[in-house]
Amino acid sequence: MHRVEFRFNDSTKEVWAELGIFSDDLTRFGITRKRLLQESGLSTLFREVSPSETIGDRTLIRLEQKKAVKYTGRPSDKIADIVKVLKPFLWFSVMTIPPFRKNYLYLCPPSERSDMLAQVMSIYLVFFYLGSVTRYRPNLFQSILDSKYGSHLEEVILNLPQQFLYLIASEFAEREVVHAPLV
Repeated sequence: MHRVEFRFNDSTKEVWAELGIFSDDLTRFGITRKRLLQESGLSTLFREVSPSETIGDRTLIRLEQKKAVKYTGRPSDKIADIVKVLKPFLWFSVMTIPPFRKNYLYLCPPSERSDMLAQVMSIYLVFFYLGSVTRYRPNLFQSILDSKYGSHLEEVILNLPQQFLYLIASEFAEREVVHAPLV
């Protein structure tokens, strides 16, 4: 996902989210716009709006929240409410270089949506499982590393602990916590 923006209409006192996704990213993975909305779970909350935008030579698809949120004071007073609705559908990657955080939509087949876990819980469960394997069946851990999933597991072990810490810190702080930039 290229961006998440918040729009507002001062005359109607409404604020809503708009997501921007490059169409060539979908094409590269063989994902249709309809499938994107259905499998991400956003089909009831978002719709594609025209015109799309061109950035360089890439077309940015715009998805707009269907139901805007009313505000009374400032539009920014309702941003947290919009984020709360959107958050279960986004997965985040915390990085040490700008933009420091990258958003992704997780596409889950509709038949499995009821079993889908939040990103933080998914990371926790992976490490809970790996901890129990290394504690109670260490020989199984080596066979997992030697399997066709071994390289993926190594990537998980190297990167997810830091991701988990930043994500859980963001949850507790109720704001984005990211790596401090190196100057």
